[in-house]
Amino acid sequence: MRVGRHERIAPIICLAGKPPRPGTILDLLVSRLAGEGLQITTQLPHVAGFCAEEWPYGALIVHRGMSRPILQALTDIEPKGRAFCNRAAASLAAQDRPALLRRLQSAGLPVPAFERHDDCSAALAAATGRDVVVKAADGVIGRGSRVLFSHQAPLPPEPPFAGPYLIEDRVARDGADRKLYVAGPRCFGLLKTWPRTPDGAGVPFDPSEELRRLAFAAGRAAGLEIYGVDFVIGPGGPVIVDVNVFPGFRGVDGGADAVIDHIRCRASEFLRDR
Repeated sequence: MRVGRHERIAPIICLAGKPPRPGTILDLLVSRLAGEGLQITTQLPHVAGFCAEEWPYGALIVHRGMSRPILQALTDIEPKGRAFCNRAAASLAAQDRPALLRRLQSAGLPVPAFERHDDCSAALAAATGRDVVVKAADGVIGRGSRVLFSHQAPLPPEPPFAGPYLIEDRVARDGADRKLYVAGPRCFGLLKTWPRTPDGAGVPFDPSEELRRLAFAAGRAAGLEIYGVDFVIGPGGPVIVDVNVFPGFRGVDGGADAVIDHIRCRASEFLRDR
């Protein structure tokens, strides 16, 4: 969708955790919308901080890769005349993996059995003799890192990484992870084999209606607009094992276009609704 010549659209400020590399989602977003004549800029809060008072009233703030302190600061200013995508409060809340799983569970969505432990010795004791996945409870930590599988190797006696810890019962799977990517009303699927191949590449697939329904329901429960949902297919059907805030959409055909369309629409709607 393109904005009509006479349609008003809010200024857009992109907050990036690091300088966007060419071809990545934020780089494409900024270059495409700037090329259409929209007012869009990029800021790096982790490098230079930010001054919300300098942001135009009515601006749409798009953010990706923010640390917990910056997300908290954005949450504090969120109600003050600007729109956020994703909402800062929802992005911050989603970084607490156990709390997020509890919200999904309360919404009636399928998640594995899980528990949270602050202390490593308690976490390791709880995991002993079980087929589990041990993760950092803090979702800000890089995806794919700080994750241990007890069926692959014995869990170490010493803390493998800083806590707190999330322990999930490992779901017997069919040898593949189904990663769904959502941008507003559009949903895409990427199939990744398990164990991972060296390049980590996935194969696009058309998600079933059930997976789409669960992915959109997960977004509603988490309050997110642009996100990813990781599924495994167990003996009882799909299980949600992770939700990622504003993923990179790498390898997702049409994903960048969907993100750009959604941001363009959000900027237009926010200004029109004021």
